[in-house]
Amino acid sequence: MKKPVSFILAIMIIAAMLTGCGSKPASDSGAASPAPSAAQTVEGGNEAAYVTADGKCGCGCGLDVSGYSAHIQELICNAHVNNETLNVYGSCDESYVNAVAYHFQELFNIPSTSIRYATGEMFSRTEEEKANPQADVWFGGSTDYYIKASEAGLLSPYDPENAKNLVSDQFIDPNHEWFGIYAGVLGLMVNVEQVEDLGLTVPTSWAELTDAHWAGEIAIANPQTSATATNFLATMHYVYGYPDNFDESGYNAFMEAFDKNVTQYTKSGSGPSKMVGPGEITVGVAFLHDGVAQIANGYDNIQLIVPSEGSGFEIGACGIVKNEANPNASKLFVEYCLTGECVNLGKNNASYQILCISKDTGAEQPEELVQWGIDDLSKVNLVDYDVEDVAPQLSDWTEQWLSIIAADDRLKTE
Repeated sequence: MKKPVSFILAIMIIAAMLTGCGSKPASDSGAASPAPSAAQTVEGGNEAAYVTADGKCGCGCGLDVSGYSAHIQELICNAHVNNETLNVYGSCDESYVNAVAYHFQELFNIPSTSIRYATGEMFSRTEEEKANPQADVWFGGSTDYYIKASEAGLLSPYDPENAKNLVSDQFIDPNHEWFGIYAGVLGLMVNVEQVEDLGLTVPTSWAELTDAHWAGEIAIANPQTSATATNFLATMHYVYGYPDNFDESGYNAFMEAFDKNVTQYTKSGSGPSKMVGPGEITVGVAFLHDGVAQIANGYDNIQLIVPSEGSGFEIGACGIVKNEANPNASKLFVEYCLTGECVNLGKNNASYQILCISKDTGAEQPEELVQWGIDDLSKVNLVDYDVEDVAPQLSDWTEQWLSIIAADDRLKTE
């Protein structure tokens, strides 16, 4: 379904660009009312100009904005008057990223495009484009990389009024450069049919994955491109006593033995989950909501495991890229992300994460998570993952990992 969505999105963008905001609502006299000038609709301008008496956008496009706050009406109007567009870099499942961009365009009549990257790749690409930014916003992907992006000067601060919709302050960056929208738990996806055929038992710990009988049966993402994989590196640091009693030799021995059993390091964090059900591998290491998506897709041969030593977790976020081209559309997108209307698109587009948005907004936690006890982080055996401490070390930990493993064509970057 991805190609049709992308095709429809492209048609909508072209149509929006052709029509723009040129249509004007009729006044009581039947004559077209004049659109306010750009000078009236910039920040700090005449508030009354942002919306007409009958609740339509003040730019004259006819869009009904009566259901939005004055601040959001202002953002919509300014985006229209300035002919702003939006380019989304996303790190959720591609269908989710596309659906969010499409729905944003549909709601606000702002031409929007989207492209999906693995989280590490999204960071690298944005860093490479720093002098000439191509993205306006990020959607999804772990806060580890949002923190790295903030330190690299890639993100812009914004104080959204919809931050009130978040269920906890832990999902708000102190510098207001990112905002959590979902959470996920790292773990194992196991093909129980394959386990039986191999005459083995379902692994319940990280340590078991180093046994030679799993040789060629495991897949995990590549830490060079995926935040899921760097989350795994950080998780194993904690399992081996980081930060106070880190057993470096034990960690290195684990990674070396584990590497011998890995058949592929995928580019994307969700890649292993898609290999488990069809039997390409027996064990996939990834965020468990990706496994839930595969089970929902009909692969009832998958069992989900949170390893007994404890596991890591992620907070998936959204934020504004430092790019002056489309400031109003970018702020409006963050406001949109922090609503139930946005995050509810996830479960219909292969994304079953734990939502960080209050149910008072209409946000509905995916029922599929309840079965596995991963609908709330407080229910799960987690390591003491400190994302603020981890984020600055991810590059070094990835380099150290590369020095331990057998770097070969199993490492996928394309």
